[in-house]
Amino acid sequence: MTKEVMAKLLSTAFSIVKSQETVIQNLETNLEEYYCELSDAAAENKKLKSECALEVVDLQRDVVKLQRGLLSEKEKQLSDLRATVVASVEDTVKAEFKSYSSVVQKTQPPSPVIAPLTLKSVVRTVVEEGDRSRSVMVFGLEEKKDEKLRDMVTGQ
Repeated sequence: MTKEVMAKLLSTAFSIVKSQETVIQNLETNLEEYYCELSDAAAENKKLKSECALEVVDLQRDVVKLQRGLLSEKEKQLSDLRATVVASVEDTVKAEFKSYSSVVQKTQPPSPVIAPLTLKSVVRTVVEEGDRSRSVMVFGLEEKKDEKLRDMVTGQ
């Protein structure tokens, strides 16, 4: 290799290195610009996030306030309804309430008085004619198979 060829190769290598240095410097500059833009965007994003959080808190306060108002209104309506029902029941009770004696007087016609002698004779007739053994119940008495109940229960 001659000096001329060598010088030419060195010159070419130098120009390649110089152009690569320019490309690297441009990339560094672009990278710094992108980093600054990204940093600014991150700061803006953080600011917007904070503002949104505050707005959410304000909206939640509004919701709570509206719910309290709704609850208050519902309680008022319930109180009004309760008062109306109580008044209605009181009016109905006053209008429809009657004493027991007034109901009995209006619904029961006076019954005729039965003379004591007549009542005694009717009872005597029923006792003589009726089979009283059929209307008597004895509790606690054991029943056995093939027993004669008439022999066990007597009117003695």
